[in-house]
Amino acid sequence: GGEAAFQQAQRNMPLVEGMKLVAGQDGRAEVQFEDGSVARITPNSSITLTELSRDDSGVTVTGIEADSGLTYYELDGHSGQYTVQFGQKKIVPLDGSIFRLDLDHPQVVLAVMHGSVHVSDEENLAIDVQTDQSVEFDEQNEDEYQLAQSVTANSWDQWNSDRDEALAELDNSETEARAN
Repeated sequence: GGEAAFQQAQRNMPLVEGMKLVAGQDGRAEVQFEDGSVARITPNSSITLTELSRDDSGVTVTGIEADSGLTYYELDGHSGQYTVQFGQKKIVPLDGSIFRLDLDHPQVVLAVMHGSVHVSDEENLAIDVQTDQSVEFDEQNEDEYQLAQSVTANSWDQWNSDRDEALAELDNSETEARAN
């Protein structure tokens, strides 16, 4: 009825377009998409699944709004169309890309650990960010940003890597019966 209603997430819970995932003070969440791409949220963070559809050719179209906090994305830009939006800016992976978005500070920081992404807005911003680069956006001055040729480590990077390893182990243990 147009009202927001929260419920505790469950493992393997199906998600639908429009759902907002919010991690509390000691919460974390991971969304796995059908092509193996993932979005992860750390404590005190949230995302909204703004679009989950297919285009006329059958390609998946996924829109994610980064609402708050620290979020990680591992998106396969070849197998689907992904967009991560924060404010008026949109991030589109140009290939298989791993990046994090930190909205916890006055300056929003996008760090690309692997691959490349294109960041744009509806005005004049258009920038490609490559592996081991980060960009800091000043939300007070929409047109200003600083591109750095490095990625500063974050305490949650290890958790993200550990989740990757756990998923890789699951893939390696998959039998033909599970694959079909």
